[in-house]
Amino acid sequence: MAISYQSRPSEEYVVSATRLGILIAELYRRELIEAQLVEVCLETLISNFISVEHADAIQTLFLHTGHTYWFNHRKGSAHINQFRRAITCVRQKLRGEMSVLNRVRSDQEVDELLDGLCSQCRLWSDQMFEIVSRPWARP
Repeated sequence: MAISYQSRPSEEYVVSATRLGILIAELYRRELIEAQLVEVCLETLISNFISVEHADAIQTLFLHTGHTYWFNHRKGSAHINQFRRAITCVRQKLRGEMSVLNRVRSDQEVDELLDGLCSQCRLWSDQMFEIVSRPWARP
C-alpha cells in the first residue's frame, strides 16, 4: 500500500516504511542485496513523490547506502546527476504543508533537506570525477 493522501497512513506505517529503507540500505552495504534493488527503491520513491515524508524516506535511503552505491553504479556519475535533477524537479512542487501525516514544515525546512541531498550529490560527483582524473585519489 502506497503512502498517499487518500489512505492517510498512520505514523507507525510511515516510520516502518522509513525503517525498511534503512534495512535495504544496510543490506546493500553488507553486499546481501544487489544495487538494482536500491535503484528501484529510489526510482519508486521519486516517481511517487507527493509529500515531505517521501523526502525523508529518500534522504534516509540515500544517506544510509553511502557513497559506495553511487561510486559503484554501472552508470557512474550520470546516475547521481540524474538523481540530483530529479530532486531539483521535485523541489519545484514540494511545499512544507504537503504532509500525509499533517505535520506542516516550513518551506525553508524542506529546502534545507533537499539542498542537503543536492549538495551531497555534488560532493560525490566531484569525488567521482577526481578519482577518474586521478585514480590514486580516494573518497
